[in-house]
Formats: sequence, C-alpha cells, structure tokens
Amino acid sequence: MIVEEDKYTTMSMKEAMPHMIAAPSGYDQNIMRLLAEKYPSKEAVYEKLIYLMARLSLPKEVEHFMSDLHGEYDLFYHIINNCSGVIREKVDYVFGVRMTQEEKAEFCTLIYYPREKLRNLHEEGRITPDWYRKTLYNLLELAKVMSYKFPSFKIRGFIPEKYASIILELINTRPEGNEAQMVYHQKLFSAIVAVNAAEDCIFAFTVFIKRMAVNRLHIIGDFFDRGSRPDVILDNLIEHKNVDIQWGNHDALWMGASMGNKACIAAVVRNSLHYGNTDVLERGYGINLRTLTTFAARRTVSDTLHEAERIITLMMFKLEGALIKRNPDFRMNERLLLDKIDRDKLTVTLADGKAYPLKDFPTDMLLDNPYALTADEERIIDDLVSYFVESTVLARHVDYLYRVGGIYTRYNGNLLFHSSLPLKEDGTFRAVVFGRSEEHTSELQ
Repeated sequence: MIVEEDKYTTMSMKEAMPHMIAAPSGYDQNIMRLLAEKYPSKEAVYEKLIYLMARLSLPKEVEHFMSDLHGEYDLFYHIINNCSGVIREKVDYVFGVRMTQEEKAEFCTLIYYPREKLRNLHEEGRITPDWYRKTLYNLLELAKVMSYKFPSFKIRGFIPEKYASIILELINTRPEGNEAQMVYHQKLFSAIVAVNAAEDCIFAFTVFIKRMAVNRLHIIGDFFDRGSRPDVILDNLIEHKNVDIQWGNHDALWMGASMGNKACIAAVVRNSLHYGNTDVLERGYGINLRTLTTFAARRTVSDTLHEAERIITLMMFKLEGALIKRNPDFRMNERLLLDKIDRDKLTVTLADGKAYPLKDFPTDMLLDNPYALTADEERIIDDLVSYFVESTVLARHVDYLYRVGGIYTRYNGNLLFHSSLPLKEDGTFRAVVFGRSEEHTSELQ
C-alpha cells in the first residue's frame, strides 16, 4: 500500500522497487499499510532502497567485545580509550612516515587521555598557538579518514554536542578545492585558538575519533564483584552511544539484590567481604554495613571483617536453603547442607555419604531448624534490604542493565551470551521448567 493524497491505492512491489529486486508472490495488506505510513510514495521507497543498497558496499563497522569486567575500572578505562589498538592502527595508516614512532605514540596518548596529556604538556611548556593548530589539523585529518566508512547521518551522531557545528564545518570544507575554501579553513583554526577553545575542541575531536574507532561495544557479562568500581564502569557505559549487554551471573545477583531478594543480598555482601572490596557497597552505592560489622565485633576481638564474612556466609546458606525449599522445581536439594551438619563432631555429610570436617564455620549460630535466621540475623538482613532497595545509584544502574541488556543477543550473525547454556548430550538445547512440582518437572525431562 502507498499513501497518496490521503488515499490508499494498491501498487505492485515491482512498481515500487528497482527491476533487479524480485517481487514476492503475495504480501500482507496490514504490513503494506504500516509501510505506507513510513514511505508514503514511490519516491520515498526508491530513496530508502537506494540508500540501503549502497550502504551494503561500505566496510563493516568495528565491534569491540569485552567480558568479565568484574569492577576493574582502571583496566576497562584503558581498553576503552585505546580501542584495543584500533586507533594506533589508524594513526599508522594516515600518517605513515610523516610522523616518527615517538610522535605517533604521543599523538595516540593525546587521543586516549586528552585531559592528562594536555596537563603534562602544559607543565613541560610545550603548548603554543602553533602546536594547537597543528594538533587540531592532525586530528581533523585522522577523523576525516575514519569517517569515510560511515553514512553521513551516523557521523553527526558520533560528534559530541559541544563544538559539533565547528567539527562538521571543518570536515565539510575543502581547502584543496579553491583559494576561498583554503582561507576559510585556515580562519576556522585560527579562530578556535584565538577564543581559547582549542583544548575543548581537541577533547571533542578525541571523543569523536574514539566513537568511530569502535562503532558497537558488546559487554558480555559480569560487571560486579572482585574489583572495587563497577559503579564507575556503568556510569561510563551509560554515556556510550552504541552498546549492548549480556547479563552475567554476577550481574543477575546484583539485580536480584537491588529488588530486595535477601539471598541475593547476602551473597553480594559475602562476595564484597571475601574480595576485600566493600568500597563498592559503601562508597559506590551508599550501602552501610555497620549493623553487620558491629555484631561481628561483639563476637571477636581480632578480625572483625573476617567474622562478618563468616556470619554473612552462614546467613547466605540459610536464605538460599529456605529459597530452595520454597521452590522444589529448582531441583537443587543437593545444595541443602546445613541439616547435614553434625554440630558435635563439626562435620558435614555430602551426597557421597562421607563426612567432611568443617573449618572456621560458625555452627554456634545454627538453630534447631538450621535454615531459620536468628533474631540478630533477621535484624542484620532487614537493615541491608533497606539500603539495597533505597540506593538510587544502584537502581539507576540496574534500570540501565534492564534497558540495554538481556540474557543473550544476536548481532551480525553472532549469538552472544555470557555463561553456560543447558544442553542435552546431543548438543541441542535442554528445556528448563519453572513453577511446576518436582514430580511433574521430572516427567517432562
């Protein structure tokens, strides 16, 4: 269907498409009606087809894959800034022998870390108006070459809003065309320096170049745990223009904790204490551990944080056990171990029938019902729940994970996922059933 003068008229696909595209034998009228809303005339269809067919000839855009970040912000920041070597490769290609290896390395460092590099150059007294003009010209030359593989509408989206009109003007001028264009081009550079905008323009160019160097960023799971600043990584990614995320098991844990799931909260706190990175809780997300550490301090005179880890680990086992008991369809009864503990002998009996000694385990906090929390544990977990669900920063980050993330994604013919998928012996996907009785689940599988 094509809309012309507010009327729907039927036209063949052959009429709407170039002759090299074969018409289908039939098509859904509702689909054609929807298409007509976006492409109301033959000319609109032709225009879109011309653009799409031509775009297929452009080089494939660079994709960057990263996985298991685990809060290591410094490493993430460096990899993101150097684009895994793409920028150095482009600098080598554009400038060849016109720059020495030392000059190329310094130019790349400026692109990676513009603020820091400019500060160092100021301290060394090397920055002059001529240096600004030369640097801006080199950045422009690199940006132009890198922009050739993108359609024009994408170029505009890569440029930071500040100075976008100036950068576009520099890209579109042709000083080699005639003298007027050359004079205009030179005046643009001189004006940038004269009004003290050179450093801001340099920074905008470096952002522009890095966005073109890696068009699509794939984060394949696990922002959290081990490293201390997953919050800063997520703050940076929120500003990224083109990113997709596949949730990892550690991410799912934090997502559950942000919703107030007690078992997830206990596991998150236990991991943070185990890896010695409580900064992410207290400084990153404003989650106070005082109730837990105060209770731990009353039980020990030596290592309070180690005692806190012992306490929260036992709480995690209790909360997980109660969760497993409430959900028999999880089929995780082999994880129910607290009722297999002999408190007198300090051993636990596993599925193989053997008794294993317990080391450094707070069995004195086990009740007759080993999966029940003590009054102190109830107070600790309730306090933690309030902090997790009320953290606005954590809520913003988890909302971002929901918006741009998923268990898997398909992109450019690739299936991206973080961790293991349940498979049968023959390699086909295994069905996983939730919300049914254990007996019914066994029958289905």
